[in-house]
Amino acid sequence: MNSYIIHSTLHNFEFENNRNNKNQKQQHLVASPAANEKNKCFDIFNTNLQTNGNFNNVNSSESGQFLMAPRPLRRCRSSSPSTNPTLNKQNSGHLQMLSLEQQVLIRKSWSRIQKSTFGNTVYEKMLEKCPSIERLFNPSDPLAISRHERYFTELAQWAVDGMSEPDKILSNWLEMVGREHAQFRVKRSHWDFMGEALAESICQSATITGRQRRETVHAWRLLLSFLADRLGGSSSAPIASTQDGGIGFNRIHLLQLVADGPRQGQVEEKDVKML
Repeated sequence: MNSYIIHSTLHNFEFENNRNNKNQKQQHLVASPAANEKNKCFDIFNTNLQTNGNFNNVNSSESGQFLMAPRPLRRCRSSSPSTNPTLNKQNSGHLQMLSLEQQVLIRKSWSRIQKSTFGNTVYEKMLEKCPSIERLFNPSDPLAISRHERYFTELAQWAVDGMSEPDKILSNWLEMVGREHAQFRVKRSHWDFMGEALAESICQSATITGRQRRETVHAWRLLLSFLADRLGGSSSAPIASTQDGGIGFNRIHLLQLVADGPRQGQVEEKDVKML
């Protein structure tokens, strides 16, 4: 009697269990409307593929049903220097060769700039970025600021003139200027501020607009990064004093070096090699 009850109970339990499993399977087979739509799309795709043999012949009205929406594009930071210009650093310290098109864009934009006020614009932007930089200019010399404003303009002009072969024309002179400025406690960060101020001033004064703006800004950043890197890199290796066996520091020599530009730097480099 007991065995019959147990057997019947187990039989009923097994029957109920099988029925539940069957119901669960049927529930899985009942797809949501979205899944049905997806399956329909795949059926359309497979039908077209079987009949036509390739993707190109799929009807455009039907193909839109199974093509997934593209992921949102990541917003890139604007290259406009008016937002927050940061110069592109060249890890090697060398400027990659500017293309002829980039050189044309640089010259074209530079020709639009009013040179008489450009240096003052650079100086003002440097103070905005680093107010303490004002102390680096000799306060006892009333002409120090105006003289450096002229140097900023000349530096940009020399960069434009020598950008076809920057390593050959500009490098030695920039390194000499950077080393001698280290005597005034001019650091790499100060040259970076100057480079950023130059970039902002150029794009503001040249009023670069249109499709060529991005390419022009990029070309200028490459060139100005080269200047800032060379000037800043040599600031950590100041000229040795005469007591240490070096040539020593001479303010007049620095003023002459800056005023004469890269050509004087090339001449002095040749003289050093001859010695």
